[in-house]
Amino acid sequence: TQILPGAKELDMLIFIIFPIIAIQIEGVRRGSIWVFIFWISSLILTVVLKRENWINMIANPLNTNLFWTIAITLIVFFLVIYWEKLHEIFFDKMVEKIIYDESTSLPNAKVLYNTIKDNKESVIVIVKIENFDELASVFGYELSDTATIFAAENLKSSENSYGYKTFLLK
Repeated sequence: TQILPGAKELDMLIFIIFPIIAIQIEGVRRGSIWVFIFWISSLILTVVLKRENWINMIANPLNTNLFWTIAITLIVFFLVIYWEKLHEIFFDKMVEKIIYDESTSLPNAKVLYNTIKDNKESVIVIVKIENFDELASVFGYELSDTATIFAAENLKSSENSYGYKTFLLK
């Protein structure tokens, strides 16, 4: 509204849309920095272009468009940050479910393939539990899952001391 007189709706639209676009493009951290820079520069521009009305804005802030623009922008900004954080948490959980086995928390064969591809010198050792299918059919899947978890925990517990990685192949 400072540069284009009579464009109050455009001013409000820019102030409401910019935080959403900045956070979607740059992410929460960098987008928040861009929004902060945008707010500071808008405030400085308002002070420079409307010096004579600045005292009126401080004396009666509720009647100014700047106050309502900043208030609505802050509400939208915090809502966008909240939803973006929820999106990041959901995305991280989905990636974890894709990469790791739910019961053993071991990475899957795709992670093994990427590890071997990046590491030129690799040795693969396959540990197989004999008669695992019969164990599951005789004692049930709960006991077979317990045996799998027990084996995975024992192998994972000595990863650091022996320098190997454990993966689950199905």
